[in-house]
Amino acid sequence: MADKQNNCVFIVNPVAGNGSAEHILPILKLELQKRNISAEFVYTKFSGHPTEFLKIIIRRDSNI
Repeated sequence: MADKQNNCVFIVNPVAGNGSAEHILPILKLELQKRNISAEFVYTKFSGHPTEFLKIIIRRDSNI
């Protein structure tokens, strides 16, 4: 299963946790790359933005 490709979407609030994403994301991206896991990162800019992202992602990736 090591060659299995996974697709993930991370919705990131860059100001949450006093901006800790700035330090955590490079580590996360490196670990995902090591494990051959493809990932997309989208960054929120305002309240309600995550909901908009989810609607777009669901429409885009839906098998319906």
